[in-house]
Amino acid sequence: MFKLFLSLIESIVKTLFLWISVHQLHIHFFHMKDYGFFPTVESCNAYLSSLLDLHRVDIALGFHKEMCRCRISPNVYTLNMVMSAFCKSGKLDKAVKVFEEMQNLRISPNDTSYNTLITGYCRKGLLNSAVKLKNMMRERGVEANVVTFNTLIDGFCKEGKIREASKVFSEMKVLNVPPNTITYNTLINGYSQVGNSEMGSRLYEEMSWNGVKTDILTYDALISGLCNEGKTKKATYMVKELDKVNLFPNASTFSALIIGQCMRNNSDCAFQLYKSMLRSGCHPNKQTFNILISAFCKNDDYEGAFTVLIEMFERCMAPESDVLLEIYHGLCLRGKDQARNIMPEGFELVLWLLVATLHGGAQFWILIYACVGSVAIYGPEVLQFSAFLYLFMNYFFWKCSKFGVSSSPSQLQ
Repeated sequence: MFKLFLSLIESIVKTLFLWISVHQLHIHFFHMKDYGFFPTVESCNAYLSSLLDLHRVDIALGFHKEMCRCRISPNVYTLNMVMSAFCKSGKLDKAVKVFEEMQNLRISPNDTSYNTLITGYCRKGLLNSAVKLKNMMRERGVEANVVTFNTLIDGFCKEGKIREASKVFSEMKVLNVPPNTITYNTLINGYSQVGNSEMGSRLYEEMSWNGVKTDILTYDALISGLCNEGKTKKATYMVKELDKVNLFPNASTFSALIIGQCMRNNSDCAFQLYKSMLRSGCHPNKQTFNILISAFCKNDDYEGAFTVLIEMFERCMAPESDVLLEIYHGLCLRGKDQARNIMPEGFELVLWLLVATLHGGAQFWILIYACVGSVAIYGPEVLQFSAFLYLFMNYFFWKCSKFGVSSSPSQLQ
C-alpha cells in the first residue's frame, strides 16, 4: 500500500511538470504547508527525480538546500540524486563530500551510491580512484553489479587502456556477474578503436554463444573496427548480417563504411555510399563530409570535392582548415584557368579568398562575423572561419542571383 502511495506521489509530481513551469511548481511545492500538507522525503525525491530527468541540475541542487533548510531528512535515494547532480555539473569533489556525509547521517550507501561516484571518477579520467571505490564496495558488503563493471570498462576503453578493461571483464565473470549487451558493445568498440577487430569479432561470437542479444551498436562497433583496418569486404559482410537480425544501418554504419572506402582511396564507392545514406534518411556528420572531400582531393577529383562541399554548406557545416588547404593546394597545382573551369558557378573568387585568408587578409570577413553578434575568434580559427564564410557567402550570393538579386562579396568591399 505504501509503495502504491509513493508511486502516486511521483505520478502527480511528474504530471504537474507537464502542465506548469518549473519555477511555478517550485513555489507551489513549498507552499504545501499553507494548505495543511507537509512535504515528505518521498515527495521531495519525486520532485528531485523529475528535475534531473529534465536536466535541471542547478534547480535540483538548489532544491536540496531548501530541503535542508526546511529540516526534511534525506534518505539514501535523495543523496544518490544529489551526488548524481554534482557529478553531472562537474563538481566531483562535492559529490565525494555528500558520499562521506552519509556516514554522519547514519545512511548506508547502496550500490547506486557507489556506481554514481564511480561514474563521476571515470568521467574525470580518475580510474584508479574508481577501482578503489569498487574494491571498497566489497569490503563494506555491497555487491558490485553489471552497472559497476560496465562503467569501469567504459572508462578504461575511453582512455585507450584496453588491457585494464579486459581485466575488469574477466573479473566480472569470476564474480558471476553476467555481461550484458552494453558490456560487450563497450569492449568491442574499445578493441575497434585500438585496431584489434579480430578480438572484437571473438567477443561478437561469444555474445551468440552466451545468448546475449546484439543490437545496431554491436554491428556499428564491428563495422567501424573492420573499416578502420581497411577490411571493407568483411565490413560489407557484416552489413548483410543486419538483415538476418532485423536491424537497419544507421548514420554511424554508413559513416564507418564511407571512411573505409576513403582509406582505400575509393572515392567513387564512398560517394555512392554517401548517396545511399541520404536515401535511407540518415544524416552525415561533419567528420563524414571532411573525409569525403579529402578523399576526392587525394584522387584528384575536385568536381566531386566541390559537390560534397556545397552539400556541406547547405547543411550549415564548416569544413576543417586542413580540408580547405587541401582544396586550395590542389587547385593551385592546376593553374588559375583550369581551376576556374573545375569550380562550380558561384565559386569564381574562391582562390582569391583562400590566398587572402591564409595570408592574413581576412579583416573584412572578421568584421562581418563580429557584426552579426558572434564572439571574436583569434589565431588560426579566424582563418578557418573566414575561408568558410567567404565560400558560403559566394554560394549564397550565387543562389540569390538565380532569383534576380544582383550582389557579390566583391561589391561589398
